[in-house]
Amino acid sequence: MKLRTPTRRIQDLVRCSVRQHEAREGGRALLCRQSPTRSASSTAKPYGYDRRRADAPRDTYGEAFARRQRHVEGNDQDSRRGQRSAVDILDRYTSREPRPEVPWTPQNSAIYVEVELDGMKHWFSSVLLRDIQKMFSTAEIPHDIQASRKPTLEQEGIRLRWMNDVAGYDGEHESIFGADLLRRLANASGSVPAVAPLPKRVHWSAVQQTAEVPDVAYEAYMSDDATLHQALLTLHTHGLLFLTGVPENEASVSSIVERIGPLKNTFYGITWDVRSVPNAKNVAYTAQDLGFHMDLLYMQQPPRLQFLHCIRSSSEGGASLFTDSMRAAKDLLHQDHKAFFRLVQSKMGFHYDHPEEYYHCAHPTISVQLPGGSKSTAAALAQLEGDYLSPESLFDVKQELIDSVRSVAWAPPFQSPFHGTAAFGSKPDLRKLNQNLQRWRWAAQKFSALIHKSDGILERMMKPGECVMFDNQRILHARRAFEVQDAGKERWLRGAYLDSDPYHSKLRVLGRKLGSSLPVSPA
Repeated sequence: MKLRTPTRRIQDLVRCSVRQHEAREGGRALLCRQSPTRSASSTAKPYGYDRRRADAPRDTYGEAFARRQRHVEGNDQDSRRGQRSAVDILDRYTSREPRPEVPWTPQNSAIYVEVELDGMKHWFSSVLLRDIQKMFSTAEIPHDIQASRKPTLEQEGIRLRWMNDVAGYDGEHESIFGADLLRRLANASGSVPAVAPLPKRVHWSAVQQTAEVPDVAYEAYMSDDATLHQALLTLHTHGLLFLTGVPENEASVSSIVERIGPLKNTFYGITWDVRSVPNAKNVAYTAQDLGFHMDLLYMQQPPRLQFLHCIRSSSEGGASLFTDSMRAAKDLLHQDHKAFFRLVQSKMGFHYDHPEEYYHCAHPTISVQLPGGSKSTAAALAQLEGDYLSPESLFDVKQELIDSVRSVAWAPPFQSPFHGTAAFGSKPDLRKLNQNLQRWRWAAQKFSALIHKSDGILERMMKPGECVMFDNQRILHARRAFEVQDAGKERWLRGAYLDSDPYHSKLRVLGRKLGSSLPVSPA
């Protein structure tokens, strides 16, 4: 049976034993499969050898943090002389200099492929077996899988035939890796390009936001993919965007969201109205002043994007306010790092408590993505703070901390009561609970003051035909009080939500369609 692997969906790397080979003079370490026979010119060096050379680049802070975390957790692979997983090594190294020639043999063919592409030599450390719907598990791939012959370069791409294959596949099993995949592999320094970094976020003031992010025409957003792509990138960099010229009907907000992906359904429905109504069960449905907050933090997965389409706005007052919580987090780190880390390390509970629904979830006020994807355990966060305070630190920890802020959770109207935990049959330690409350409140007051700085608040009286799109895990929104002349018929906004996954999916698809070589990683 002949099986061709579709190149556009190739994602898996077989983890295999590899040996570091010293590069030519001045080069970096070469990654290739460990052969049965040790090459005389390839002396294995212990992990970290290159970093001990005076001319070698130092670890980034993220690499050092991740390595220490593996050691702390008892999973340190660095002590294994000469052998580490391909994925770990490929993540670690980026080649900027020539690598030595390695002769083609069946033993190294599965991990080392030399390709002549666009007049340049690229090396790809990979055993790539991936179908659109896989017929086997990655765990079934034998450790000794090898290419049965040297790959051939064809118009379609690189063709490989396998031996020692997955059980059930005969000797005719072939894989074809197309030019598009090979280019992406080359750009990713040999690893499968699962993710690519997004542009850095812009922590804006109101003046800066207004100057840098112009309004987007609804027709262009709905019909032009380049406009949509730029809008989605703007939602990452700035977190806030306005559409103009939106048809003034109830279905428009659904069309805007579905241009990106499926709407998020909640107990409010797939869309919902923001109007002043009698006996409202949500403060948003009153005419009162509504302070800065984020929506649905009492859920495990709060919506990523929120959309509010202004259909009618004839009441007096009711201006919309927006501010960048990540700018406040950055300023807090600069002004008082202890308060910053208190909000990182302490979770706050949120709830929605009504006769027909009860939702509850706790989130850190400031969530950070630890280097290397490490889990946000208490020990890891304490280590992060220790690295920040260390006078011997050689890394720009402050900037990396600012860049690592992933989300903020701030919704005072839905904050749940503080409570302590205790072992079964015992009472909670109320003294400790009170101490934690006081420490969190002290830090939260500083953060709140930064949120409410006047230069960071963008105020806009939304007009009919405008729709605001914003990152609900970053941008805080509020509303000034307004006068109700005819409850339920004036100041009418229609809202909807979108989750992170369809947002990033659309970014990947548009990036691929418009020529971006790599997909987009979540943020």
